[in-house]
Amino acid sequence: MPSRHQPRLGYSLVEVIVVVAILALLLGLTLPAVQKVRGTSARAVCANHLRQQGIALANHHAALGSLPNGKTPHRSTSHPDMAWLTRLLPYIEQDALWRQAEAAYRAQPNWYDQPSVHPMATVVRAYTCPADDRLRQANMARKKFLVASTSYIGVSGTTTRRKNGTFFSNSAVKFTDMTDG
Repeated sequence: MPSRHQPRLGYSLVEVIVVVAILALLLGLTLPAVQKVRGTSARAVCANHLRQQGIALANHHAALGSLPNGKTPHRSTSHPDMAWLTRLLPYIEQDALWRQAEAAYRAQPNWYDQPSVHPMATVVRAYTCPADDRLRQANMARKKFLVASTSYIGVSGTTTRRKNGTFFSNSAVKFTDMTDG
């Protein structure tokens, strides 16, 4: 004869709801902490990329006597419209990409006419901040070709004509030229 007080085989609905509520509360408390850690990590990576660029600028200055120019004039016979970040490639351990860029400029000096597999479509991690999701892949420019963007820019000056910055067109700024810090 079975006893009237058999052990329960499951949990009541109230017990399940209480456990789910506790788990949701704990998860809700940990998510902001995880996001904060991710943000701190992204800031540290961005700061490291800026440090790498600073070292590359110093090495470029030591090797060539000035900082890279902001952009080569379009009428230039050598590397027209090449930006300063491209000129830093050999100094951030991207020698292969630098050689590809030089070969592409020799083959087709006008970068507007470049094929979609041009080196300027290569995303360089040292030029992107992980917090900027837009820059993880190359994007279409002028509905014609792919270009990789950057999270960092160089200052050409207060206006493009005044050329009182560091990375203006055809510049050759030296560290000694920067007297205001």
